[in-house]
Amino acid sequence: MQAIVLAGGKGERLWPLTATLPKAMIPILGKPILSYHLNWLRGEGVTDAVVACGDKSETIIEYCRENPVRNLRIRFLIEHELLGRGGATRKAAELLPLPNEPSIVSQGDTVSDMPLREAMESHRSSLAILTLMLVPYRSRFGVVEIGNDNFVTRFREKPRLPYWANAGTFIASPEFFAYLPTKGDEDSTIELLAREHRVISFRTSHYWRSIDLQKDISEAEADLRLPSLPHEESYDPSRPA
Repeated sequence: MQAIVLAGGKGERLWPLTATLPKAMIPILGKPILSYHLNWLRGEGVTDAVVACGDKSETIIEYCRENPVRNLRIRFLIEHELLGRGGATRKAAELLPLPNEPSIVSQGDTVSDMPLREAMESHRSSLAILTLMLVPYRSRFGVVEIGNDNFVTRFREKPRLPYWANAGTFIASPEFFAYLPTKGDEDSTIELLAREHRVISFRTSHYWRSIDLQKDISEAEADLRLPSLPHEESYDPSRPA
């Protein structure tokens, strides 16, 4: 399998950690986020990856060359001007070694153990041009339940909500990349294809965490110290969180 890893994010909400490091290189338990990400890809069967780098790209390239992931070949796309997620994905696709095969596209600032092999099998068996990987949506905030008399009846800490969240990882058929803009994000492209019924979902309760805030780092570190990464329970949207 082959993958495109988007690692050009500046991580402005993680300042000052990103003053000297690209977001994907922020350390978690002494290793960059990108290290966990690339090892996950390799563990799921990815053998070739294109890493799209932006600001401070030399830090990513140097680390990957000095700390190679066994049996994972990496090529680099350096964005000399910001292309956006869509533009970077389209440009990176030109470097894929198997242009006629489906590709995984993922965000290099996430830690996960989502089952990419299963998702790829699902994609190949469908007629879709794109398979979005979805995870249960959990509120970042605690919520308060109240009765009709305005008395507080219950507190729930970061409850799971009856929706699915886009994990930012998808599997794309080769023809998808031509729909992407040369500069800008991919959101409108995916929405257009979804209206044409060309996008399917792959729902999973496996571990997924995007590192966007300082507290995401500490929570990811706590999770990574566990014997195995925590998974959500089997998700039933009709059941209260």
